[in-house]
Amino acid sequence: MKIRTKAVSLLLTVLLVFGVYAIVPPAAFAEEIIEVTAETDYFTDGNTYRVSQDVTNDKRIRMQGSAVLTLDEGVTLTLNKGIQVSENNSLTIRGAGKLIANAEKNNAAIGSGESQKNGAITIESGEIIATGGEFAAGIGGGRYSQKGSAIKISGGKITATGQTCSAGIGGGTNNNWEGHYGCVGDITITGGEVTANEIGGGTTFNGVESGSYGGNVGTITIIGGKVTATGGEQGFGIGPGMNTDLVSGNIPDILVMNEYMPVSNYISKGLLIDMTERYEGDKEIDKEDFLKNVVDAFKTDGKMYVCVPGFTVTGVAGKSKYIGDGKDLSIEKAKKAAADMGLGETGVFGIIDRESVLSYAIEFSGDQFIDMDSHTCDFNNDRFRELLEFAKKFPQQIEEDESV
Repeated sequence: MKIRTKAVSLLLTVLLVFGVYAIVPPAAFAEEIIEVTAETDYFTDGNTYRVSQDVTNDKRIRMQGSAVLTLDEGVTLTLNKGIQVSENNSLTIRGAGKLIANAEKNNAAIGSGESQKNGAITIESGEIIATGGEFAAGIGGGRYSQKGSAIKISGGKITATGQTCSAGIGGGTNNNWEGHYGCVGDITITGGEVTANEIGGGTTFNGVESGSYGGNVGTITIIGGKVTATGGEQGFGIGPGMNTDLVSGNIPDILVMNEYMPVSNYISKGLLIDMTERYEGDKEIDKEDFLKNVVDAFKTDGKMYVCVPGFTVTGVAGKSKYIGDGKDLSIEKAKKAAADMGLGETGVFGIIDRESVLSYAIEFSGDQFIDMDSHTCDFNNDRFRELLEFAKKFPQQIEEDESV
């Protein structure tokens, strides 16, 4: 471990104690500056940790007290398991270099682990790219995070990404409707360039009817800098998950919703009104601008809770000589079409990964397995097992050179 000592302006410090002069060596007042290496696994209290050359570290560095991380210009520190900043600890990051922090499942890239409170995190400068592990924030809380210490950003270029209903900056994934988890303390941004998939509390998505509820969040203050926050799955761009506001009565007059939001849950809880009379009686609305079959398709029990200004049609297309009229498409028919064209079993679908195959299959034929009316599902059948076996034939991920 390489240790340096800051210069002290006075060679000696003279203390007057009860009329007696004592000479204290300058080293007693020195601050340790410790070089970060591939073996660094702790940042200890009162010390500054310096990155003066490119370093890749595969350990999860843990805070023990308060410390400063300084990034020299032109160098990059890559932390593949991130920095653990849990309760009663604090970290300040500064400098002109670059920090790339990733994390394993349930851990924030810079912040707490699962079911913990994050410690204080301050970013003054530098380029920071923080990507949380699955269910965790980029900067802030791990999975089921509790309300922790403040996160402050005053400068630098920060890109923070949370995974699976977690904030880029803020809380990790929540696990209940009341917002007891997925929480974060105060977030203050006074400068810098900040990009995050969400700033605030983490959210949850518990299935077809359970909906999503944001974790509690302290005060979010943005008084400077350039901030881009994109609402992710089940959450606002800035602030707690929207459902926390809805169930607490803080409801706007008009909601602009997307396909990820649990509209049926809002309807069942009486949060939305039937707009049929308003729609039909509004003379400023030209009914010819709306397709009746689309309007009717989005009604619930004959009532119009949502108005659809636009829609997208998706489907599967192919030459009739291979798929006929398309009314009885199946896995076996897809295999036969591929064979007729001299392709492998999966070739008819082009370059696509396993997850996308399953996603499209559920989108186009999910009603074979999910009954939205009765709120039931059945995946324990031969058809679904056949689908899973077919999906396994596709690659788990597509390499970059494959997609060119």
